[in-house]
Amino acid sequence: METELSPVMSPTILTLFGVTGDLSARLVIPALFDLFQKNLLPENLSVLGFARSEWTDGDLQSHVIDSIKINRKWVDESLAETFSQHFSYVIGNANEVDTFIALKKKIVAIEDSWGICSNKLFYFSVSPSLFKNIAQNLAAVGLNIPCSTVTGWTRLLIEKPFGSNLQTAKELDSFLLKSYKEEQIFRIDHYLDKEVNQNIIAFRFSNSIFEPSWDNKHIESIHIRLLESAGVENRGAFFDSVGALRDVGANHLLQVLSLLTMDRPESLQAHDLRNKRMELFKHISVLSEEEIVQFTKRGQYVGFRDIDGVAHDSQTETYFKLQLNLKDRRWENIPIIIEAGKRMGTARKGAVVTYKHPDPCLCPVEMGHLKNRVTFSLSEPEGISISFMAKPPSLKYTLTDELFSFNIHDVYDEKLHINEYEQVLLDCFTGDQSRFVSTGEIESMWKIIDPIIDAWNNDVVPLHLYNPDSDEILNEG
Repeated sequence: METELSPVMSPTILTLFGVTGDLSARLVIPALFDLFQKNLLPENLSVLGFARSEWTDGDLQSHVIDSIKINRKWVDESLAETFSQHFSYVIGNANEVDTFIALKKKIVAIEDSWGICSNKLFYFSVSPSLFKNIAQNLAAVGLNIPCSTVTGWTRLLIEKPFGSNLQTAKELDSFLLKSYKEEQIFRIDHYLDKEVNQNIIAFRFSNSIFEPSWDNKHIESIHIRLLESAGVENRGAFFDSVGALRDVGANHLLQVLSLLTMDRPESLQAHDLRNKRMELFKHISVLSEEEIVQFTKRGQYVGFRDIDGVAHDSQTETYFKLQLNLKDRRWENIPIIIEAGKRMGTARKGAVVTYKHPDPCLCPVEMGHLKNRVTFSLSEPEGISISFMAKPPSLKYTLTDELFSFNIHDVYDEKLHINEYEQVLLDCFTGDQSRFVSTGEIESMWKIIDPIIDAWNNDVVPLHLYNPDSDEILNEG
C-alpha cells in the first residue's frame, strides 16, 4: 500500500537541462540552495545536470559551489558542500534519443536505491530551439508518464520565450500537448513571482481603500516601464533575433498590466487567477496599422550594431513604447503606456498609476497641483508608494506633495526575502500553477503584439537611433 506524502517532501529527481549555462549558474542553482537552507526541499532529492560539456560529477559539484558563492552574499560553505552532493552529471545531446535512454536508466537506478517511485521535474534552461527535441525524446523513453497516482508526478518547467509569434506559440503548445497534459507544463514568467507584483494583488484585493476608485472615473493613466542601464553586449545574436518587444513586452509588461487592471478573482487558486489575467488580455484592443503609426515608437541605441552577433544593418529595436487601450467599461479611454529600453540613462522599473484631479479641487489658486500617484517600484527601493497632497505647518493654506511608502527591504528582515526563482521552483514542486502562464494567456498576448511587430518589419514606424546611457529618446515627441 502506497503512503501519501506531502508534495514538498516527496522524493524528487530534478533534471536540469543546460546546467552549464548562465541562467542555471546565476538564478536556478542559487535559488535551489536558498530552498535547501530553508528545509523546503525533499530529503530525497537528486539533481541531474544535463549538458554537452565533458564534465564529471566533481566538476559539476564545484560549479554548484562556485555559483552559490558568486551569487549570494552569505554562504555557509559546509552547507554548500552538502548541497552540492545532491548533484550528478549527465553528458548528453538533446537531439539524440540514445542520451535519453541513458538518462532514464540513471533515474530508475536512483529510484531503486530509494525504493519508491519519485517525482520527476525536467527544467528546460536551454535555447528555445531545443524545447521540442527534449520534450519529444523524454516522451519517446516514457519519461512523460507519471508512475503513481499518489506520488511520482512528471512536470516540465520551461523558460520563455514561448514561440516568436502566435503561430509558433500555437505550434509549440500543440506539440507539447500531444505527450503532456496542461497541468504538467509550467511556463515561467518570473515577473509574476516578484514580490512587488504579488503585492499588487494584495494591495488591490486584500484592502478596501483603493479598489473602489480603481477605474476610469478616477484614474487618468497607467504607465509601466522596464528601463535598464544595461545593454545586450553579452547576448547580441539572441537579442538581435528577438528584439525588446518580444523579449519583455510580450510577457513581463503585459503580465504587470494584467495584475493592475484585471477584475477581482474568486480566489487565489491557479484557475481563477489565470482566467482573470487571460480575460484582461482579451480586452486589450488590437491596434490597426494607423494606430500603430500613432501610438507606437521604437528605437535602437548607437553601437548596438557593433556588438558580436548583431547584423551590421540590424533594424531590431532596443527600445519601444506602446499606448494601449482596454475595451471594457471599467478602463476604456484610459491611456496605458508600456515602455522598455536598454542602455537608458536612468534605470526605472515598475508601474505608476496616476489619478485625475479632484473636481472641484480645494487647492491654492497660485500653485500647481501635483496629481496623486500610486507607484509600484521593481527597482530599488522595491515597494509601493502613494503620493498625496498635505498642508505643512503654516499660517497660510498651502500644499506640498508628500509620500506614504512601503519598502519591502526596510520593513522585513533580509533573510525573509524570497528570490523570484525560489518561488518558481517551490511552486513547481508543489504543483501551484497560479504564477505560471497558461496557453490561453500566451495566445492572447501574441494576438496583441504580432500586428505591431509585423508593421515594424514593414517600416511603418521609423527606427529612432538614440545615444546610449541617455534618456533622450524618452523626451522626444
